[in-house]
Amino acid sequence: MKDTPAGSKVVDEWPRLAEMRRAGDVDGLIRELDNPRSEETGSGRSFTVRQRAVVLLGKLREPRAAEPIEPLLKDSVPSVRALAAWALGRIGLESSAEAVIAALDDSDLDVRRHAASSLGQLKARTAVPRLLALLEDDDPWTRVAAAKSLAKIGDPSALEPLRAAARRESLRRPALRFRLSRAYFALRAHPRVS
Repeated sequence: MKDTPAGSKVVDEWPRLAEMRRAGDVDGLIRELDNPRSEETGSGRSFTVRQRAVVLLGKLREPRAAEPIEPLLKDSVPSVRALAAWALGRIGLESSAEAVIAALDDSDLDVRRHAASSLGQLKARTAVPRLLALLEDDDPWTRVAAAKSLAKIGDPSALEPLRAAARRESLRRPALRFRLSRAYFALRAHPRVS
């Protein structure tokens, strides 16, 4: 048993869930997503199990897990929402794009970053306007996630905004400028653009 930050005891469910993954028990992992939410914010077994089940389903890349994961984009626990966005990107079903696009409005920075990154994995062309807007985000790594996704999607309308975003970065942030420039050149080389 472990102590959670709130002090309640939880059984470490990781070995049981990992065994479900090894056995390919996708249905069992999907059932774990419905663990009752605890009344406390993020503490207790339900938080741990939901979070770990989402990670394992994302690693399995099982398409039928996408629909049950989508509601977790609105979970009360930010890390569960972020992992749900990550998992949906790994699963790669374009039908999840609208739910992931909605997660770009989340109040949590990690959720927005994971959502921006996942939209590139989903090749969600409908997300291009929202990703272009994220090139202006206050968080530099959200800007990078949006830039990388734009490069993966391959929409030619993102070329000039990506170039402008890379130019805006000051010399004080060479790593950020480098990543944005790299996304720009990746987009230029994309088959839809070149």
